[in-house]
Amino acid sequence: MLIQEGARGLAVAGFNEVQKVISAVCARSGTTPVWAVVGRSDLDEEAAKQLGLATVMALQDLTKQDTSQDPALAASGLQQAGRTILQAPQGTGARC
Repeated sequence: MLIQEGARGLAVAGFNEVQKVISAVCARSGTTPVWAVVGRSDLDEEAAKQLGLATVMALQDLTKQDTSQDPALAASGLQQAGRTILQAPQGTGARC
């Protein structure tokens, strides 16, 4: 799991199994938006909001290929997610 603070908010990269940790990060983030970048996500928008997430970005939604079997493809997806976060208006999150 990676938690990165930046100008746009907090980005949390990890797995769905760490939901409690992500929830704790959200609870302590105050007004700072928290973006979750995951391999796959079963969360709908309402469930993400209940956790306190501004945005959930799933690598599986960025490509038709299986990122869990291809580290280079996963790295490319993470870079794409990072660019999306950087391009978002400051203080916001948009579900991708």
